[in-house]
Amino acid sequence: MSIQFEIEDKIKRWIVAERWSYEIVNDPNFHFLCSISDGQNIVFVGIEKKIDRITIHYTADMTPEDQQSYKLSREKYDFWFELKISLMHMEIAVKAIPSIEELKTIDLFSMIYFDAFSQDKLIHSIMKIIDAMGLCQFMWKEFGNSQWSM
Repeated sequence: MSIQFEIEDKIKRWIVAERWSYEIVNDPNFHFLCSISDGQNIVFVGIEKKIDRITIHYTADMTPEDQQSYKLSREKYDFWFELKISLMHMEIAVKAIPSIEELKTIDLFSMIYFDAFSQDKLIHSIMKIIDAMGLCQFMWKEFGNSQWSM
């Protein structure tokens, strides 16, 4: 059995042990990809095809109104810088999709390389990315409030 299949099996078992649900997602960039739900959050966990690592993603789509407000804001770069710095302390990376100027989706992610993979590391990383999204939502609310008060 290849290492990817062993890791896939462990991910599935550990998700079930946490009493979370998961659904398999087909994606050509991943050996294995699933969406995990704890009843409130949906996190994606995948085993990449080209690199020996697991990636954990949590995305938030912006409403059209939020996109427009963000696009017109003079403080969007300050918001983005503060968000990146705050998430760096949590060891979470963030990506603006499609760009910082035209924000439509915020993608939070972290990576676990195969040589550091364990049940503790996986579950901790999932929990940490859920907490990071909470921080992101709080910072977005503060940013929005500052825009509307002008």
